[in-house]
Amino acid sequence: MSEFPAPIRLLIADDHPMVIAGIKTFLADEKHIEIVGEANHGHEVIEKAKELQPDIILMDISMPGINGLEATRILRKELPMTEIIVLTMHGEKEYVLRFVKLGVNGYVLKNAPQSDILKAIEDVSRGKAHFSPEIQKIIKEGFSGEDGNLDVLLPDLTFMERRVFLHIAQGNSNKELADKFLISVRTVEKHRERIAQKMELRTQKEYYVFAVKHGLLKE
Repeated sequence: MSEFPAPIRLLIADDHPMVIAGIKTFLADEKHIEIVGEANHGHEVIEKAKELQPDIILMDISMPGINGLEATRILRKELPMTEIIVLTMHGEKEYVLRFVKLGVNGYVLKNAPQSDILKAIEDVSRGKAHFSPEIQKIIKEGFSGEDGNLDVLLPDLTFMERRVFLHIAQGNSNKELADKFLISVRTVEKHRERIAQKMELRTQKEYYVFAVKHGLLKE
């Protein structure tokens, strides 16, 4: 019996039909994944995401009209419950860090093995993050001064959840976090719900006490 109670509803956004065809082919036998739609440009992915309400979007960056970054920025505000995995040939630091700040939970390069794409879909569906090894390196270097050893102390949290955790512990409100990360308040609330489930921390005081106890903040 599959660990997934219902098929993972997937929308694929890429301006190359051959790429979409390839993804559909290797996922065809994965009964726990249902491809509900495809889009070839930024405006189309926004329209179809609103119409189809997928669980996950595989998002390319370079697309006609608005690109994947702008489409992600819009969708994080309008469909905060839909997860986004970036699937692209672009591994530049600028792209990676901007997408991570928008709260995506996955970033996989197109030259990765097909099994890595499948694992990314499954991991994100479970509420985990999935970044290709080279992307993980960029993230750690890009935010090393901000997050300290959060990845060691909070291994069950996704990268974005760790950052939300630290700022909540520092006393930032949901609105302040939304403004800082360029996401919606509902997305911040969603991160808080997941942190609460994983760590059994609910109030700002509980976040603060944990952070001080483990050396993440000073009293």
